[in-house]
This record gives sequence, C-alpha cells and structure tokens, in this order.
Amino acid sequence: MKKMLSILTVLSVSTPLAIQAVSCSNELDLNNPYLVGKNIDKSQAKDSSGEYQFGVSNFYVIGDSLSDQDGLSELINNKLSTSILKINLQLGGDGYGYDENGVHHSNFSNGPTASVQVSKALGLETFNASNQFVGIKEEYGKNYSVGGATAGQVSGISSILLNDVTVDKQTKTLISQQIIHEKDIVFFEIGGNDLMSMIDLRNSPSDQLKFMNDSLKRLRIALLNLLNNDVKNIIFMTPPIMSFAPRYANKTGDELKAITSVCSEYYENVLKLLNEINPYYNDSIHLYDLYKYTLGEKGETNLEKRWLDTFSDSSLKEKAKSNLRVAYTDESKMDFEVKLNDKPIEISEIIEELKTKPFDEVVNTIIEFLKNNLQAENILDVKIKTIKAQEHADLNSFFFTDFVHPTKGVHELVSKDILNIIEEISKTWKN
Repeated sequence: MKKMLSILTVLSVSTPLAIQAVSCSNELDLNNPYLVGKNIDKSQAKDSSGEYQFGVSNFYVIGDSLSDQDGLSELINNKLSTSILKINLQLGGDGYGYDENGVHHSNFSNGPTASVQVSKALGLETFNASNQFVGIKEEYGKNYSVGGATAGQVSGISSILLNDVTVDKQTKTLISQQIIHEKDIVFFEIGGNDLMSMIDLRNSPSDQLKFMNDSLKRLRIALLNLLNNDVKNIIFMTPPIMSFAPRYANKTGDELKAITSVCSEYYENVLKLLNEINPYYNDSIHLYDLYKYTLGEKGETNLEKRWLDTFSDSSLKEKAKSNLRVAYTDESKMDFEVKLNDKPIEISEIIEELKTKPFDEVVNTIIEFLKNNLQAENILDVKIKTIKAQEHADLNSFFFTDFVHPTKGVHELVSKDILNIIEEISKTWKN
C-alpha cells in the first residue's frame, strides 16, 4: 500500500493548481476532556436519520482500509479536483473492488467490507463516502473511513494525503456534517496502519514511541469528539496483531519478537484508553476485540477457525487451510494505468524515479508533462489493478486478498459479529 499511496500522491500534487492548503485546528486542552470537540462547527450538519433494523437511526463508519469503500477515491477527487481538472481513482484487478448494479466500488477486498455489509443488513439504502473536502450537501455520505488512514500523523510522501484523514479529523468531519440521534451507531476501527508504521520504526525506539504517543493522543481526541457531541453508541474494533498478516507471517526470532511486542504494547494502551474514557460516558464504547480474535498459531485463531468452518467440502477446506496467511495477490506486481484526457501516461519511469530521485524532481517532471497537455477541461483517470500471485489460484480459498487485507468471506464473518453487538446495544434502548 505504501508504494501505491506514494504514486497516487506524486500524481496528485503534480497538477498545476496542486493541493489545497488546509488550516489546522488549534490544539485543545486534553486535561479537560469534556471540552474536546465542543468547538466543532455544526452549522451545516444535515439530518439523514431513518428507522432501520433493531431501531437504529443511523450508521456511520470511522476507520481505514478495513472499512473503506470509495473513501480513498472520493478523498482524492474532492481534495484535488479543480474547475479544470477532475481526478478519478479506481481500485480493481484480481483482488480489489467489485461491481454492483452497474457501479464499480473501490476498496481493498474482492467484495463489500464488513461495514458495508452491516449497513446493508441494517437497511440503509446508501453508504457513500464523505470527508472534509466534499463541500456543502443536502445529505452527506456515512462512510468516513479512508484506505491508508491512521490515528497518528505519518511522515513521507503519503502524509500529503493521509494527514488530512487521521481519525480525529474523520470524527470532526462527521460531527460537522451529521445531526446526531440517540440511536445512531458509529463503527470505529483503526490502528493497522499505525502498527505498520511503528514496525517500520522498530530500529528507532524514540521515533517509534513518539508516533505511538501521537496515535493514542489523536485516538483519544477522536473518541471525545464523538462522545462530547451526543454519540451514545460506539463499536470500537481493535487492530489485528500484525504477525497474523502475510506481510509479517514468515518473520522469526528477534524480528518477530519486535513486531509482536509493539503490537501488544499498542493494544494494551488502546484498552487502557477505552477503559479510562468509558465510565464517564455511560459505557458508550462497545469493544469488538479483533486483536484477540487474530492472536494465536496459524489455523488456531478464532477468526481463522470460524472462516475454515464455512467450507463444507473437506478438500476445499484443506486448500483454504494451506492458504492461511498467504496473499492472493502479489504486491510487487501491481499495475497502474494513468490517462490524461484519454492519453496514456507512462508511469513506469515515475516509479523508477521515486526510488532514486528527490520527490520534488519527480513532481516537476510530471508538472512539465501536464503543462504541455492540459486543456480547458481535463480528466485524470488513475486505475490501480492488483495481480494474483499464482495463475490458477482460487480467490475463494484465500483468507487474505493481499499482504494485510481479508477477502469478502472474512468480512462477512466480522459483519455478523458487529450486527450481534448492535442487536445487544438495541436491547438497552427505551422504546
């Protein structure tokens, strides 16, 4: 994903009008938690509530690529498109995205994510993406999750996009756009990308600790933004342990120990944060412990065993078992198709330049191309296609579609768990 986001960012910031400047909100006094989020402007908030399954009045999502559907593509289009340039991003190929009712949805799985499946099961007619750049609308989307998003602020090229959608900013945007009701549900999942950033920093303990502290701080702000603005029902999903994912599944020795150690430390700190906040808000945060469900030896975790049990055919089940913690797609073979006004842009050279040249030089190269090819109105189409690692592989027998993202069958299991939690929450509501 890091490679993909780097290329997307380079293409995006190379437009003549570049990226809009976004003002940062003033830091709040976290020693007075009841004031956090109270200064959010709600003057343009809209009421999109309804009557749904279990008495739910609305369903919103905060998070990253485990929940995202069209969020990353919507962010790029909303933030970077101008009056003369429209940017379209599509995720597809062998393991990303899916088509439904003639519409292609971009996400990091081969079907609807768990949050989308929950939204459908509750009876919501639409599950569109929204962010702080969409402008004023009659009705905003309910999905604020964005592929690649984090709690903590990241560094490097991708920060140009992703630091606008950290979870504190996602929740701020949600509150500014939506009128909240007592029976609204917010599904909140984050941390996988934070953990991968911390794993990358394992040889720099001070930087790793600094990032972890920033992540926890912004996570706290994000939760308080919701709780101090009348959100009564939050389902918080912990990130999985990263040694469970194909990217790290083959690590051993001290390297594996370092990975599991930082995952465990972050998890314990997140639980501590939730336990600190929850009593002051009538236990409004309900835990879905994905970390616990992914902890254990290969084939022995709660989620893996439940997924394997969905196979009635013994031979298919054995095949699926052999594919645990193996990626269906090959991250190194990801294909990029970029067109400006239907004119192909060869980006293989850009990819190579990113390895050896400074970011500014690569951007300037693309700017020169754009200057020579821009018209009065322009469309920049970016298609990213994943490629399967094995020619005859059956996607249905894989738990993971890529290095860290699960396939639609796994999402279906998680969606059922979330729906069970929602049903239990609904039993506490007064009619």
